[in-house]
Formats: sequence, C-alpha cells, structure tokens
Amino acid sequence: MALNAVEAYIDVVRHARLLDVATRNIARHQEIARQVDDLVDGDKLPVSARFEVQERLLAAQLSRLDVERAVADARARYRAVIGHDPRGTQPVPAVANLPMTKSEMVLRSLRNSFRLMESGQNIAQARFQNGITTADEKPQVTLQAGVRTGRNIAGTSGSESDAFVGVRLDWELFAGGRDARRRALQQRTLQAEAERQKVVREVREMAERSWNAYHTSIERTVLLDRRVSAARNTSEQYRDQFRAGTRSLLDVLDAERTFFNVAFENVSAEAGFTFNQYRMLASQSRLAMHFGVEPADVPLEPDFTARAQNAPRATAIFKTEIRSLK
Repeated sequence: MALNAVEAYIDVVRHARLLDVATRNIARHQEIARQVDDLVDGDKLPVSARFEVQERLLAAQLSRLDVERAVADARARYRAVIGHDPRGTQPVPAVANLPMTKSEMVLRSLRNSFRLMESGQNIAQARFQNGITTADEKPQVTLQAGVRTGRNIAGTSGSESDAFVGVRLDWELFAGGRDARRRALQQRTLQAEAERQKVVREVREMAERSWNAYHTSIERTVLLDRRVSAARNTSEQYRDQFRAGTRSLLDVLDAERTFFNVAFENVSAEAGFTFNQYRMLASQSRLAMHFGVEPADVPLEPDFTARAQNAPRATAIFKTEIRSLK
C-alpha cells in the first residue's frame, strides 16, 4: 500500500515535468518558425520551408496533447490511491541508508519480511496443533491425594481420620485411525514449512530484482544525462549553422526532435531511479516505517498491477511513450 502511494505521487511529479518538456519543445519550434518566416520573406529560403516547419510545430502540439492526457490519467490514479487530488507536489527526496551490496539487500529483506514472520507463525501453529491433537496418545499420569475426617464414617462409630496418596497411570496403547491422524498432522506441518520456503524464494527474488532495477536505473540516468547535454549542444550548434547557411532546415528539425526525445526519456529515467529507491525500502519491509507508520499485525501484498500504461506510437515524430516506473 505504501509503495502504491509513493508510485502514484512520483508519477504525478514526473508527468508535470514531462508536460514542461513538451511545452518547451513547442516554444523552440515556434522560435524556429519565426526564423524561417524571416528567411522566406527575405527570399533566402523557399516557401516550402515554411510548410515544413509548420508541420513539425503541429506535431509538437499533438505530442503535448498526449502528455496532457497522461497527466490527467496520473492525477486520476493518484486520486484513486490517496483519496484526494494532488496538492502542491514537490520533488521526492532521495533515500538514505540503502544496502551497499546485493547480498546485504537480500539479508535485510529476509530478516524484516512480514510475510516470513507470518509463515513462521503458521509453522509454529501447526506444530502446536500437532502436539495438542496427539496428546491423548501419551501416558496420562494422575496424582491423587486427600484427607477425610469426621464421625461415623463408612458405618463405623466414633471419630475417624483418613489420609491417602495415590498415583494413577492411564495409557491407551491402541486406537484405530491414529496413524492416519499423525500423517495428516505431519502433512499440515510440512505444508506450512513448504509455504515458508516459497515465501523465502519470493522475498529473495523481489529483493534481487529491486537491487538490479535500482543499479540499472543509476546507469541509465547517468547515460541519459550525458545524451541530453550532447543533444542540446548539437541542437544549438545546428541552429547557429542554419543561420550561417551551412546547415539545412531538415538538419535543425531532426536535431530538435532528437533533443526532445532524449529529454523526455530522461525525465522518466530520473523518476524511475527515485521510485526504485523506495522500492528497495518496500522489499525490506521498511517503507511504512520510513514514513513513520507503525506496522500492523496484518500481512499485506501491495498491488502492483494498476499502472498507467501508454502504447508507443511508432509513426509519431516526437516519442511520447511514458515508461513504467518499474
């Protein structure tokens, strides 16, 4: 539940940044359109250049419409998870004290897992139930002691006092159906132990996958940061060379498209990196505690299925596919 809430919040912040990227893309193409208009009016470019840049400007505006729809979807999902509309979202802080190695990550996850705690209790319960149910098969030893005193006891006259101590042993050596009952109880215990081993494997897998996603997102963010810087420099250089007459309009527009696509992808990569930090906390059963929420004695499995998905448009000029945070 906590991870779903974090994902919904990060998604709203991410989509707001994506909308900024799409808006800046329109502004850049509008600036290029003004330059092209001046050159066409000065007979330095053919009229067809004006149509070409207008087509790209329309494509940029269409891509912004796709992002606006995705923003509305992200806000709707936030409302469904949190219970109210987003209110002044802020950048999400980084998480401190994360495991330094994969083995440490797995160890923490196994040690803190609420699901493993529950499965351990199920095994203990099965064993206790086994002992309770088969108790009648064991020897029953009874200690009896007493004192009686009075007059005319047991038909005798006068005062009399009796004291007695005795030990009684009862042991039913045979009863039908005991073997079947023992096998059934053993089967329940074995089943509880098998369920625990299954949970161990699932917790280990989730911890390892969370670790892998986190470190991949680090590398991805670093590489995309460099690509954004390179694409921005290329775009600026091409525009300068276009004004000097050494680059074509198509070169400039293609450079702008590359810059937009890389910047758009980088926003999702940074959001994914942030989300994976909190996902690592969730894998360690520490996410609710991170927000100061006391743990409840109720095992819950977060719902990871309700995710905003947008199909890629292979024919689009500007790629507005928004990747899953996961």
